[in-house]
Amino acid sequence: MLRITSTGSVTLKTVLLDGKLSGPWVEEARAVISALGSADTLCLNLEHLTFADQSGIDLLRTLRREGIRLIGASPLIEGLLVRANASPPSSAT
Repeated sequence: MLRITSTGSVTLKTVLLDGKLSGPWVEEARAVISALGSADTLCLNLEHLTFADQSGIDLLRTLRREGIRLIGASPLIEGLLVRANASPPSSAT
């Protein structure tokens, strides 16, 4: 389950994700975030995000690339974001 809460003003909105970003909740989060405005007025608070599956991590990486600030990520979530960016190891022959 994922709870999405939006707070803030016209100049800066903060979206708090609380719970697990997986399955159908990924598309719900994408829809809510895209409806709120442009990247320069959004901040995504991940302080209470406990898990994200691969599609959730892909969404977070896309949002970060689009310029949305991701704050408060736990070591687990930050590790998943970094790991997703890492290239697979090359095999030495």
